[in-house]
Amino acid sequence: MSHIYPSSPPPSSVTIRSVSQSLVSYSQSGRRFARDMGGHRWLVTATYDRLTNDEGREFQAFALAQSGQLQSFQAVFPHLAPRGVATGAPLVNGATVSGRSIPTDGWSPNTVNILRQGDYIKFGHSKIYMITSDANSNLSGQVTLSIEPPLMVALSDNESITVNDVPFTLAFAKNTQEFPAQSPVYYRYEADMEEVY
Repeated sequence: MSHIYPSSPPPSSVTIRSVSQSLVSYSQSGRRFARDMGGHRWLVTATYDRLTNDEGREFQAFALAQSGQLQSFQAVFPHLAPRGVATGAPLVNGATVSGRSIPTDGWSPNTVNILRQGDYIKFGHSKIYMITSDANSNLSGQVTLSIEPPLMVALSDNESITVNDVPFTLAFAKNTQEFPAQSPVYYRYEADMEEVY
C-alpha cells in the first residue's frame, strides 16, 4: 500500500457502516441462538455531489491506479474528527493481548471528555476501533479506553495511539468505478470502500 486517497475536495457526505460477524439461528420452537464469529470491518461510502472537471479527473486517475479492488490505500475523513478534547501524546500503558478495555497514558492530565463515545482511534496496526464510553484522564494523564470491536491485534507497551486525522486503511469494494458527468462538465462520484488489515 502506497496510495493516499485524495483529501481535497472533502466529500459531500460520508456513510460509515459497521460489519460484525455473528451467526443467528432459530430452533423449531422459535428460540433464538446467537454467537459471535469474531472479525469486524468498516464499510465507508464517500459521496461527491459536484466535482469540477479537474477534480473528477484526479479521482478517476486515483481509482484507475487501484486496479479495482486489488490495491489498498489510506484515507482520512474530516467528518470523523473526534468529539473529545483528544490532546496529549497517548500511548498504550502496558502490553495488552485482547479485550475491550485498553489502559493508556500520555494524555493531557485531568481532562474531562478526553475522548467521547463514537470517536475513532487507531493503534500501531491498521485496524480502526471506536470508543464506546466517554473517557476522562486522571491527574497522571492515564485513561482506560473502552473500545469496539474487541482488540484484534496484541498491543505492546508504549505503542502510539492516533486520535486525530485517523487514517483508515481501505480498498475499493468493487472493481467498477463510475464517474457520471453532467453539463457543464461536473462529475458526481460515489466511492464504496471497505476496511482491510
